[in-house]
Amino acid sequence: MSIADPAGNSRSEIIEEMSCIGELSSLGIPTRGARTNDIDPRIGSVKYFLNKMVDGKPGLVLDRRNCPTLFKGFVKDYVYARVAVSGEERYKDKPNKNMASHPMDALGYGCLELASDRITQDKMQSQAVVDMYNPVFRWQ
Repeated sequence: MSIADPAGNSRSEIIEEMSCIGELSSLGIPTRGARTNDIDPRIGSVKYFLNKMVDGKPGLVLDRRNCPTLFKGFVKDYVYARVAVSGEERYKDKPNKNMASHPMDALGYGCLELASDRITQDKMQSQAVVDMYNPVFRWQ
């Protein structure tokens, strides 16, 4: 299964009957558009997995050697352009489009597809378990 930018559903101007998502599907790669193209949910879903702990270990692990482009994106290449305003520092609302933005966007679409169900499931589990003790006052 492949998740793509929802804009991939639009038809090509050159070959009107084919869209990017349609082309991938015709090649045997089942593909559908992501739930949204909005940047905030995509970045939020990546943050969710970066902050998620599973059995005391990180929920998302990035390998520098096997994912060098994503690694560089997180470290330095996926950036917001600075806006020239006198006084305080300000930045654009969306990251710059560059060589790192496409793999980072793909990560966002994948996390978005998984995160919405995970977040809902986690909230339901946390509401089901009610701990009446304040963890700050526990002495162990």
